[in-house]
Amino acid sequence: MVHPGLRVGDLVELIDHQEVLLPDFQRGYVWRRPQILKFLDSLYRGYPIGQVLLWIPPQSSAEGDGAQQGRPLGTTPGQVAGSTIFASAERAERVQGTRSTARAAPPQFVLDGQQRLTTLYRILRGDEGSRVRFHAADEMFMGETAASGKDPLWVSVGDILGSGRGLSKALSRLQKELKLAPDDAAFERYQANLQRLALVRERVLPVDVVRLADPEQVAELFVRINSGTPLRRAELALAQLAWRWPGALVVRLGDALEEFVEAGFDFSAPFLMRCFVSVATGQPSLSNLESLWKLNEITLSKNWEKAHNGLRSTVAFVQEVARLPTGDDLPSLNTLVPMTTLFAKSIRLDAAQTQQLLYWFLVAGAFGRYGTNVEARLGEDLRAIYTQTPLKSLLENLERSTAAPAAVPPAELEGRGVGSGVYLLMASLLRMKGVQDWFPPSVGGRPPSPARGERDLVVQPIFSRKQLQDAGADPELSEEMANQLLLPHRPPSKWAQLNPEDLLGKATAQQIRDQWVPESKMLWVAPRAKEFLEARRVILAKAFTLSLEALHAGRPAFSQGP
Repeated sequence: MVHPGLRVGDLVELIDHQEVLLPDFQRGYVWRRPQILKFLDSLYRGYPIGQVLLWIPPQSSAEGDGAQQGRPLGTTPGQVAGSTIFASAERAERVQGTRSTARAAPPQFVLDGQQRLTTLYRILRGDEGSRVRFHAADEMFMGETAASGKDPLWVSVGDILGSGRGLSKALSRLQKELKLAPDDAAFERYQANLQRLALVRERVLPVDVVRLADPEQVAELFVRINSGTPLRRAELALAQLAWRWPGALVVRLGDALEEFVEAGFDFSAPFLMRCFVSVATGQPSLSNLESLWKLNEITLSKNWEKAHNGLRSTVAFVQEVARLPTGDDLPSLNTLVPMTTLFAKSIRLDAAQTQQLLYWFLVAGAFGRYGTNVEARLGEDLRAIYTQTPLKSLLENLERSTAAPAAVPPAELEGRGVGSGVYLLMASLLRMKGVQDWFPPSVGGRPPSPARGERDLVVQPIFSRKQLQDAGADPELSEEMANQLLLPHRPPSKWAQLNPEDLLGKATAQQIRDQWVPESKMLWVAPRAKEFLEARRVILAKAFTLSLEALHAGRPAFSQGP
């Protein structure tokens, strides 16, 4: 539908009165400061900024069945209108009053342009986190700082655009503080630049409007126009489901995401959606969900609770049984989907089955069960869960694939570093075994960096890149797991760059064995780094093989030691 466009100021007023809303399936505001500044600069210079796409639902649908749930711009999925970015309580109260009365026009929903519109709204309404200043001489934008607030040449963009008197106040301040006469050439240049900035409020944004009655068409259109962003079939499924289960889905997803983040697992909405679909339909594909759409809200709600509880049990299993405190080092989250479905069925595992499921989890993650043909293999494993012997069937699927080596070959460990399946295996088994601390705080040991969190292990290289390079070895080998110790604390700063023989010399013989390090001190020198790494790969491969064999048989990995 052809639309004449809307002035920036008028759009902000529509947002104020909540006549322009976000559909529930839209993600939150994600723009960072550089994007905001670049956008403002484009507006100021008259550069094209792209089209805004609005959707107006049929009048009867908007007022009647409640399927078109919306939220104010600037909020995240699941937030209520009262938690928006309104600049004052008075404005929030006025808008809430407006929302409770009949609108002069039906609400319009933003399908494309959320980040741009929210940026404009935040700036014009003085949001604390979006205060930007403009240099009247250099025509540059920057985030507000204490220093810029004292310099009259750095003018508040919110003051200029958000108030009719903002321009005159800024010019008066410039004249007064810089002692400029009205006919001064510098003042005339500043005035021209600020007047040009003020015209941003009058700029007409190109707007296109669609009127579609079918929510599936709207959801598909949303995904298509966002094809340049990381949207996949999960987003389409999420968008479609948000229309059929209005309000409830995004709130529950948002609450669950926060819950799992607090537990150390930074899941995404698409991942939760895959778990939900797998539990509700028994199949992982998000491309053909007719069976899900046929479910009523009560059944959808029950299936969500099953999926949510199943994922809670899976996270508890990873933390308590696999001894991995966070999800940061899982090579793939796909291993959690069959486990979530298994636990969602309320299947109880005895001690031996618990060890066998741990074997499945470690092998599937460490050796790429879902490295290729993800949906086909997930479908195969979900079907296994719905058999009479789900765990046995899962293990059989694993053993038929190349992801379950009879013995871990040392060559499999070559070149594998943090983030690989080898790290998953090594970190989990070491924690099960019990990691002795070589450098506790009492001797100056330092905790993991804040980026990795207090609950994680420290990855401490044995040979540095320089030591390997000086020895004629590939310096990239410093990143390999065969060159790493996994410890609760880092060495004290004064020991961080020790030669290998000095670093390893700080440990007892038992600590050396517990970390699967070659005991021959003749190998602890840089010239023999290649031999050291080859020897350690052999030790690690043997330890992994023996541990996995015990788990597969239903025994703890270290009941008798590796």
